[in-house]
Amino acid sequence: MEKSILEKLSVLKVKDSGFEFNVKDNVWVLSKDIKLNLLYLENTINLSLLSLVKETLAYTAVHFSSAYTRKFYFAIKKLIVFNNGELKEFECGLLKRFYNTFLKINYTHVESMKYFLIKFHELHNKVLKQEVIDLISKWKVAKPRTTTAYNERQKYLRPLPDNEMKHLIFSITKEYNEGNITMNDYLLVMLLIYTGRRPMQIAQLKRKDLYIKNEGNYLNIPRLKQGGKFRTDFTELKISDNLFDSLSELKAIVKAFVQNEAQDKLSKEELDNLPLFIDPSFFNSGYKINEFYENNFVNLHMSSKTITSRLQSVHRRVSGNKNSTINSRQLRITLATRLAQRGYGLSTLAKVLDHTNLKSVLSYAKNNEEFSFRIEQAINESISPYASSFLMDSEGITFKMIEDLINIKKLTNQLISNHSKQSEVELLVALFTSVESKINTIIKFLNSEEE
Repeated sequence: MEKSILEKLSVLKVKDSGFEFNVKDNVWVLSKDIKLNLLYLENTINLSLLSLVKETLAYTAVHFSSAYTRKFYFAIKKLIVFNNGELKEFECGLLKRFYNTFLKINYTHVESMKYFLIKFHELHNKVLKQEVIDLISKWKVAKPRTTTAYNERQKYLRPLPDNEMKHLIFSITKEYNEGNITMNDYLLVMLLIYTGRRPMQIAQLKRKDLYIKNEGNYLNIPRLKQGGKFRTDFTELKISDNLFDSLSELKAIVKAFVQNEAQDKLSKEELDNLPLFIDPSFFNSGYKINEFYENNFVNLHMSSKTITSRLQSVHRRVSGNKNSTINSRQLRITLATRLAQRGYGLSTLAKVLDHTNLKSVLSYAKNNEEFSFRIEQAINESISPYASSFLMDSEGITFKMIEDLINIKKLTNQLISNHSKQSEVELLVALFTSVESKINTIIKFLNSEEE
């Protein structure tokens, strides 16, 4: 940053949530879910260092996301607690002890501290000592895979069986029709099931995102994790008549409720920008009218935590088990697995899951034998047409194809060797082992044809 944010004392906007905050506030409200107590840092960090830390956090919120800022904040807080409640400087010995202590038991704080200090150094390149820079550059952070917590978490990241999913949908619909589940809860869960979107994406929906176009029903869903700002990138999703009709009814209810609550006539633009799913807690206590209109009605939107809580509450009710657990990622994995079973390719799965690359889709195959098998099958089917096209009469074409296939194998090995992150290497090896196997089979067949 050419000029310090703290010197400007301007109101800043968080990139992913659209929330506004001021760096001199004691509490930074970065989203519906994220509030950071900056007063704690002010009471524990050396004054000269404090301004630089706050500036780095502010930069992260403005240029990256509220989630990254939260991770950095809690890593710093963990370091302060570890250092007996104070922080005068990012000293090499302290950071060594922090790394050795928390690498195995809480790797996320170590990882966040590493990337915070890298960003801190980029913004303030004369503050950290060279020995600190050399130290953190050598930090290797690998996600633990053998802990009980990890194994327990993996159990809840497997796709729901067909019979369980059908029963879930049937039970939720039955409870809704009998008046035991609200329209809000019913539609929230149904959207999570049928669209595979994350709670934050559902939370960001506005009334204007539901519409009819070319005699089709559409929901314009905001994209996340694409590096864009709040509600700047969307995916248009066609939905069924039944779901559209129910959402349209909710859309009308929201309009009537808010107009009555505000006791004011809202413009068409304001009505369009009302959330599709309203946070009822906003109206449970007294509120100021400026909070009502603030940031395009952002305070009226539900938080992703609230949506997750409602999903779990509905699931516990229909399952009859107070200890039952479900999450939105499990529903995403279930949807992806079912699509793979029906023969859809990796690019289609990436689009459905709102991912920009195949590597992200492949991560769903980790520890998921059923999905992994379907990906292998998709690779087989994708390569088969190419294998058929190789069987031509021309000797020159055959030799050229063999040469190209051998080059692909070389490039594959080079690509894998250039990756340093173990998790990325594992994903690449899993994908290209299958591809290389198919290539070897094709080359062997072509060679036998030439003989």
